Amino acid sequence: MQKQSYKKCHNCIKYVTGETKCGPACNPEPVEEFVPKGIDLILLHRVWGKVIFFAVLMLMLFVMGKLIATDLTDYISVHFFDQFLLPLCRSLLNNIVASGTLISDLFVGPYGALSMGLVYLLGIITPIVAGFYFFMTIIEKSGYLERIALLSDRSLRRIGLSGKMTIPIILGFGCATMAFVATSCLSTRKERVIASTLIALTIPCSAQFGIITGELASLGPVYIAIYALVLIFIFIATSLVLNKVLPGEARPINISVPVMAIPKLSSVLKVTGAKTWEFVKEALPVFLIAGLGLTLLDHFGGLKFIFNLMAPVTEGLLKLPGDTSMAFILGLIRRELGVVQLLTLHLSAVQMLVALVTMTLFFPCLSAMFVLYKERGRLEATIIVLCCFVSAFLVGGVLANFVLPLLQPIL
Repeated sequence: MQKQSYKKCHNCIKYVTGETKCGPACNPEPVEEFVPKGIDLILLHRVWGKVIFFAVLMLMLFVMGKLIATDLTDYISVHFFDQFLLPLCRSLLNNIVASGTLISDLFVGPYGALSMGLVYLLGIITPIVAGFYFFMTIIEKSGYLERIALLSDRSLRRIGLSGKMTIPIILGFGCATMAFVATSCLSTRKERVIASTLIALTIPCSAQFGIITGELASLGPVYIAIYALVLIFIFIATSLVLNKVLPGEARPINISVPVMAIPKLSSVLKVTGAKTWEFVKEALPVFLIAGLGLTLLDHFGGLKFIFNLMAPVTEGLLKLPGDTSMAFILGLIRRELGVVQLLTLHLSAVQMLVALVTMTLFFPCLSAMFVLYKERGRLEATIIVLCCFVSAFLVGGVLANFVLPLLQPIL
């Protein structure tokens, strides 16, 4: 009876707002099944609530890192792109222009628009993004996101933050651009600056996070632990420093908590599909243009010049091969594009860990930086970007030259 009442109220609201032509008696689309209120006693419990949250995170890491970022993407890349689409494109293109020429390389060369841009985007990144959006849609539609904010409020206050910051920070795992916009809902300038800095510095976007998770899973639990501990340390240290430096204090959390519900699968898939399609539409031109641009740079010697220019940092400080510079260049365009580039390099496990940590702390992508400057202003945004640049190479250098050599016996 209670469920029927909820459905009628749901239909009334949609009828009044003009979203449907029928009244409360009809049921034009599936709605969420509401769960008993007593579930909050568990989800918001000081101990069991955190255990459940940790279990949800582990489930996401397993699905994103193992099933999607490793098994599914490998299958798509090898069986569809490497064995079917790219040979077909090369065969068709060779009937028009000779292989190895600039025109051929622009499309199917090492950095070609099709061989790199299309394969990276559709074969590797899009499945990961779709998986992340699927999980996030469930978390948002169920009402669990607001409960995570309440659950984390006590812990975050110990480092000068508030639980309300959890929402833009979690959104940052989807896209830094929308996370920077979400910081405007925070009450004070201090909260907005701290949240923006943490998102830019320590939070990887969905595509980047999925690829990193998959690569770390292949390296082993020790490397996963080191990566996580480094980012947690940077997160906490940055929070404590900014909390001391910036005036004011975080206000108590005050958010409305919706009724806990079980989202309908059809609704979740619809939202996931729409968000994934928007991502592909936005990213596809960038990936294709990046492939064309890198091919031209490579053809005219521009990449070699950049590699030599960055050699003191990549080879000297980070102990990485010179062509790792390419990943940082691509990371400025799109964060995930830079991480995918790392997978094409022959890096050792230690080098890969250094590169992944450095890339995570590196600049946000260009679109996110534009929004950051819009939301935070020229001065604050420039300081945040410079902090990301310095922190990325400083932490990466310390990791490569001091921390990992000490941990060599367990690696």
